[in-house]
Amino acid sequence: MRGRVRLLVAALAVSVVLVVFTLQALSPPRTREHVVVIQPGALVPPENWDGRLVFADRYFSPSNLTVRVGDVVTWVNRDSVTHTVTDTSDRKAFDQVLSPGQRFSYQFNRRGVYVYYCVVHPWKGGEVVVE
Repeated sequence: MRGRVRLLVAALAVSVVLVVFTLQALSPPRTREHVVVIQPGALVPPENWDGRLVFADRYFSPSNLTVRVGDVVTWVNRDSVTHTVTDTSDRKAFDQVLSPGQRFSYQFNRRGVYVYYCVVHPWKGGEVVVE
């Protein structure tokens, strides 16, 4: 009798472990948040600016970011002036004005390359690659 009880307990324990692992495998991946900081002094254009976007961490940091579908990117304005985070594509996925100290979050639900800039300071560029 004791042998059967032990066998039953062992089978139950294995079943519980299998259920837990199966539930973990089936659950959707966790959403990750990434932070992009608009740096202090980002209102100063680069020397000899030629009209093209400048992807530099001195403006948006990081200026190039790779994320997964479903991840969230939050832009934080740490500068003393207002900036925008504006998608350059025709889809205009986002276009947000950020006063000093404000933040804006966007969840990327589609693969692709999202190039953005600041309308007020049009040399400042950034890019989010969604894989």
